Amino acid sequence: MAFEPLVWYCQPKQNEAWTKLVDGAFGAYTLCAIDSGVLFISHLVLLGLCCYRIWLIKKNSKVQRFSLSSEYYCYILGFLAGYCTVEPILRLLMRSSIFNLNGTTGLAPYEVTSLIIEATTWCSVLIMIGLETKSYIREFRWYVRFGVVYVLVGDAVLLNLILPVKDLHNSDSLDDEKYEPLSGGEQICPERHASIISRIFFGWITPLMQQGYKRPITEKDVWKLDTWDQTEILIHKFHRCWEKEAKRSKPWLLRALNSSLGGRFWFGGVFKIGYDLCKFAGPMLLNHLLQSMQQGDPEWVGYIYAFLMFLGVLCAVLLEGQYMQNVWRVGFRLCSTLVAAIFHKSLRLTHESRKNFPSGKITNMITADATALQVWSLSDCCENASAN
Repeated sequence: MAFEPLVWYCQPKQNEAWTKLVDGAFGAYTLCAIDSGVLFISHLVLLGLCCYRIWLIKKNSKVQRFSLSSEYYCYILGFLAGYCTVEPILRLLMRSSIFNLNGTTGLAPYEVTSLIIEATTWCSVLIMIGLETKSYIREFRWYVRFGVVYVLVGDAVLLNLILPVKDLHNSDSLDDEKYEPLSGGEQICPERHASIISRIFFGWITPLMQQGYKRPITEKDVWKLDTWDQTEILIHKFHRCWEKEAKRSKPWLLRALNSSLGGRFWFGGVFKIGYDLCKFAGPMLLNHLLQSMQQGDPEWVGYIYAFLMFLGVLCAVLLEGQYMQNVWRVGFRLCSTLVAAIFHKSLRLTHESRKNFPSGKITNMITADATALQVWSLSDCCENASAN
């Protein structure tokens, strides 16, 4: 009989794809062992080192203190540490696991623990960087740098495990005997299986654009929806969330919609924040560029500021594209989910209930109200884009 607390903590699945694709000595516990033994420990080490350095800065009066001549380096490190702090928090809120190969949501207890430690660790790094801008000390700095490298090595080990397995799983799923090509040669939207570079620059849609350049695109040329955009999948997920919400003393439709569709919406908000930061950095860099010209700084300083301005504009454009893509998709999913939910509910109305909900009112809810929510989200997105 297995040790029950360990089974609860790791939640191993004997027939999971990871067990079949990864040849590990831990078997079904491989993911738990790697996540807890590599990432968890490395982040704990960095957390301890950062806490000790924070104590040295705040409490130790014997160390020699300095004032930084330039704080831009700390600002860049602070931005990276802030991103590393927000990323695990978003994964916790979205219940998104990097180990799920089938696109489902849910986190095992070991993943929740690891994400909490990861967010706490990078938050301590962010606090340490903020303190260093006011009072910098040389003591223990190399130990902290070693801790950061240790964490990066742990992330590289996990990345080296995940990427080949996901590629192998995708190829196996396409070669499975149950797979049958769609009639008429129709293909599914390739976005989900596109590389990260292709997603950033929307390279996955290039073949369709090239075809549209050669001749007008017809309905047969457009890809079929992937499973994550199909109404059947969306309404099934919404019903699960609504069943949990209905058990509360005061059920709230918005909370159920947030549980089923909100993950991608908040993920798009991250791109929006990044976009605003990049737009905000432009005037600041321009100000420093003009100051460097007035003070007679070397030419290479001006080139660096100009390059950073170009980089900021480039990142702003890419982040805005990802923000628009995510918000528009959530709007379409919201409309599709509400229409399906209203239609499903209308089929289950009793004769007495139909007196309060005539067919005209139901039709108005489907054609007007559900679409209005979608249009509201899209118009808000477009207004933000035009204002910026």
